[in-house]
This record gives sequence, structure tokens and C-alpha cells, in this order.
Amino acid sequence: MYRKVSLSRAEKGQTHQLLSSFVFARTKIKFTLLKQRNMSASHRRSRFISIFSILLLLMVGSCNDTDISGEPIPFASFPDIEINLSFQEALQLRNLGYMTIRGGVRGIIVHRAANGEYIAFERNCSYEPNNSCALVEVDQSGFFMIDKCCESTFDFPNGFPNSGPATFPLRRYRTILSGDLIIIQDEPLP
Repeated sequence: MYRKVSLSRAEKGQTHQLLSSFVFARTKIKFTLLKQRNMSASHRRSRFISIFSILLLLMVGSCNDTDISGEPIPFASFPDIEINLSFQEALQLRNLGYMTIRGGVRGIIVHRAANGEYIAFERNCSYEPNNSCALVEVDQSGFFMIDKCCESTFDFPNGFPNSGPATFPLRRYRTILSGDLIIIQDEPLP
């Protein structure tokens, strides 16, 4: 059972003021929470934009890289080179397993593989090939090739780089073995 209570005008004013302050406080809390929620979304949005901008800058920066290691080795056409294995000039190839000859851009290294196949490599290094000192030679050990300018080393079987800044293999030329005759053609192999 409810009892009707009559309030005086002053009491009504105080109650109204109390209710108004309660409604105002409730509205203020709602507005603050809404503002915080919007700030969080805004904060997330700005963080996403910041990360996206950094990634975009990194991608654009890598595209403008002035690395010239990707320049192709220049091509120099030459007539077929014949090496007769029975001649004295091929003694180094028979004994050491390699020899350097004229031809190509900066010379050619001819290598005798373990299976009796002969492989011809361009002596022009694949890293900064237009640099005047980009010249590959056989290491003293005879197990790999080296460019002493950039210090890149290359495998014998395929000419791929082992160490140093070079990322591309040396150019290989087509070789044909016919009896005691090795023919080297200026046709680059893939």
C-alpha cells in the first residue's frame, strides 16, 4: 500500500534539483563513455594509418633502391673458340682442372667438371658488372672462383654466388666436346 505524501514547495524544488542533477550526471557519464568509445575507434584508426604509412614508406623506399647489382653482365659476341686438349696450351686445363682464355667481356674461365664435362664461365662479375675491377678469377685452392674487388665467391659447378654481395650467377657459355676439341660458343646458357 502506498501512501500519498504531500511535499512542500521547497521539498519539491530540492527533489527536482536532485533529479535534474542525477539526469545531468547520467547524461555526462553517457557522453564520457561515448567519447571514450569514439576515441578508441579514432585511436585504432590513427594507429592503422600510422602502420600503413610506415609499410608504404618501406615499400616505396625499397623500390627506389640504387643497388646496381641487378645490372646485367654486358654481352660481347665472339667467334667460336676451340681448345685442343692434346696441345700444350691445354696443359693447365688437364692438370689443374681450369684455365682462363680470351673471349667474352673480360675473359672466360674453362673448368673441367668431375664427370668430364667442360663448363665455360664469363670472368665479368655479376655484382656491379660495369665496375672496372669486376673480374672473377679462380681461387688459389682451385675449388671456387672469386672477385677480389667485391669479395664475392662463386661455385664451380653452376657459377652461383656463395658469399659476398653478388646475388646472380656468372654467365655460362655453351660448350661442346668433340673428341679432343672443346668448342666454346657465345650463346649464354640459362
